[in-house]
Amino acid sequence: MYTRLPLKGTYNTRDLGGYAAKDGATAWKRFLRSDSLANLHPEDIAFLQRYQLTTIIDLRTTLEIEKEPTPVIDGVENWPISLISETMGDVTQLEQPLIFNMAELYIQMIEDRKEQIKQIMETMAAAEGCVLFHCAAGKDRTGVIAMLLLQLADVAKADIIANYQTTHTYLAANPLVAQQVQTITNEMWLSAPEYLLPVLTHLEETYTDAYRYLRTIGVAQETLVHLQSKLIDVAVTV
Repeated sequence: MYTRLPLKGTYNTRDLGGYAAKDGATAWKRFLRSDSLANLHPEDIAFLQRYQLTTIIDLRTTLEIEKEPTPVIDGVENWPISLISETMGDVTQLEQPLIFNMAELYIQMIEDRKEQIKQIMETMAAAEGCVLFHCAAGKDRTGVIAMLLLQLADVAKADIIANYQTTHTYLAANPLVAQQVQTITNEMWLSAPEYLLPVLTHLEETYTDAYRYLRTIGVAQETLVHLQSKLIDVAVTV
């Protein structure tokens, strides 16, 4: 099993499998988080097909997708569902320095893009095979969806934070990131615990947990139960 997939055209494609979860562990080959797929090599595409990938959920804006389109992969559906306003773009692609409260951005996604998050969860639940969701860097929008999935599986808060933090390590190896860091504040490339902890606190104080948040925004109970069954491998025991 792979934690980070050995793809040549991405830096941050990771499987959500292997975390201790309710009544088991998160399942492998069910959900992948990733940065942009625009530079996938032919061998990467073949690898993803062998990995039983059937569905891609692209969290980027229309402008981002037009600028860096994802290659067509035979047998794989691609669903564009932007998690931020079309006028905002990716915060990690800004050309001018900006002091931005990342936690506030993530909370804004949760509160302002409820219909999109509902569609994302319904698409994931309905998909056969492995689902890959991604944005540009695989940090912010992707991190929010990964957080919701892992909490839905009842993964420990420390593990959810650790999954988020790993992004910075992998992005640091991307030469394009090194170029961007010259023009934007370094804080925007970090995946620090203090960026995600307030979001988890917001979920707990406002909705109790991810399950109740998703029910509140209109995701059906049977959809969430099915999604949990895909997320969790109950056969994993100590």
